[in-house]
Amino acid sequence: MKTLAFKRAWCALKVGMWKEAGEWFNSSYRKYTDPRDNPYYKLALRGWAEAAAGAGDLELSGRLYKS
Repeated sequence: MKTLAFKRAWCALKVGMWKEAGEWFNSSYRKYTDPRDNPYYKLALRGWAEAAAGAGDLELSGRLYKS
């Protein structure tokens, strides 16, 4: 399930669906919070930041990259 949520968000990011990708990365990041159990935890945070930047929300993107 973790893999499916992450891959769906990654595909949305690659085709330019910035808002949807951001929502899905956010969901994946917040829903599966244990990094030992979820290898996509840090990648979801990075993807969320990339989606925010693509959508034009540079303030959110900067905060996510710093965390």
